[in-house]
Amino acid sequence: VITRHSLNSGFLYRIHHVDSQPNPPSPSQQYKMQGFNRYYPPTYDGKSTINQLNNSHALGNRARKLHQGCILPRPFSPLTPASSLCALSCPMTSSANSVLLMSPKVFVTTPKRKGLAVIILHLSGRFNTAYKIISGARKRIQEWDTSVAGNIVTSEQDRERIETDPIFRLEREMEDKKVAEERKPLLSKIEEANRRQWADPYSLSQKLRRSFREGKKIREAKNAADQKILDRNGLNIKLLEEAPQDLVAAKKVEFKRGREDIAKKKAVLGVKHPLDKGVRGEIFVNERIKNDPFLNSEFVKRRKRSREESECRTGLVGYQSD
Repeated sequence: VITRHSLNSGFLYRIHHVDSQPNPPSPSQQYKMQGFNRYYPPTYDGKSTINQLNNSHALGNRARKLHQGCILPRPFSPLTPASSLCALSCPMTSSANSVLLMSPKVFVTTPKRKGLAVIILHLSGRFNTAYKIISGARKRIQEWDTSVAGNIVTSEQDRERIETDPIFRLEREMEDKKVAEERKPLLSKIEEANRRQWADPYSLSQKLRRSFREGKKIREAKNAADQKILDRNGLNIKLLEEAPQDLVAAKKVEFKRGREDIAKKKAVLGVKHPLDKGVRGEIFVNERIKNDPFLNSEFVKRRKRSREESECRTGLVGYQSD
């Protein structure tokens, strides 16, 4: 038996030897995965499809209610309905899981938008592709100004004259052609500008991506600077953008000078001690200067005890004799 496996670059054929009395495959051989993007067990005869082999449906999970006579499509809304319970509306391009009943053409749709009720749409006919809302919603009526849209307003009388009077119909056709000729140069200019603009789409895409990269670098630098400020001050909040009035107010702030002079005076006053306290006072002053973090070492110099030489020399070994 020769089976064909699809690959990215072509097909791969595998040859299976079929004995007259084949042994039943073990579970490890039956569920052994192959690197061909699809799994074919050794008992595969090549006659049935993959869905028949796996006892699954081609539509997958959307056919889970097929035994009940309904299928789960995901159609787009054919119109823009509004909920009968609130002022919200479901846009025309939104899609939602629906239940399609097979016998009557009825869609039961439950949109996920908050506050929107269940919508039941009924297909009125095979060739008449109009949808009728049965319950749960109402048809949204959209109105617009025909003069702004550029349409020619036709009243009921004009419509009747167009159907009955061929001369009036010809006049209206001539008016339409005249309007088309007047707008043709403008449309040609727009088309030419669009064609000239998109003559080289690669350069436009390159320019757009370059602007994206530059903006990304600016945002990353700003986020890094904000994170440094947050880490330095131990904050866990989101910093707002800088406003021009904030910059003006910050420039007007003046900090008081002379702080170093005050620290110098305090440090000098703290180390002044009378000399008559002896060695103990000097040791205390030196240790304080060394360990006190509030003293500025730039302005305070450590005092060293001067060695006073004695008048008589002492020997290394003292004898009890004169």
